[in-house]
Amino acid sequence: MEAQTREALLALLPGLSAPTHQNYAEWLQELKEKGPELLKQPPANTEPSDLAAKLREAEETQSSLQAECDQYRSILAETEAMLKALQKSVEEEEQVWKARVSTTEEELQKSRVTVKHLEETVGKLKGELESADQVREHTSHLEAELEKHMAAASAECQNYATEVAGLRQLLLESQSQLDAAKSEAQKQSDELALVSLALWWGGGRPTGSSTSP
Repeated sequence: MEAQTREALLALLPGLSAPTHQNYAEWLQELKEKGPELLKQPPANTEPSDLAAKLREAEETQSSLQAECDQYRSILAETEAMLKALQKSVEEEEQVWKARVSTTEEELQKSRVTVKHLEETVGKLKGELESADQVREHTSHLEAELEKHMAAASAECQNYATEVAGLRQLLLESQSQLDAAKSEAQKQSDELALVSLALWWGGGRPTGSSTSP
């Protein structure tokens, strides 16, 4: 389409330079600038009928170019609107992500503080556990010592109980012997009293007491 348009315009306007290194848009811009002057110049050796035909062809080409330009403008406007909408969407999404990142950073900071607090708590608990282990060890040692003392005291009490039982038995035996000795002493005392009485009655009375009156 671009090549056909160039050929038609170059045929209609011989004074128009053919595009060399120009792109199509720059060449059309040059055509817009130089077109009115080129149209004022009567073409050499051209019949009026040919000129009218070329003029109509040029008008059709201009209309076609105008339609294309309008279409390009419409496409550019739509593209620009889409780009603006996309940019707005990107900016809004960027704001959303910034808010999310800010919230995440705040949560991360809070998590760091929580982790630090937990680490301190764990350190304290470790210290308390070590102290508790020491207390348990000391308590176990005291319990072992107490068991030793209780065992020794129990053995000593057993010995005391054995000795007390022996002493009680000895006391009972001594009491029995004492009772027997008392009984024997009483018996001998009674016998001595009888002997004394017998002696008194047998010859120990006064002489005058046996004379008759």
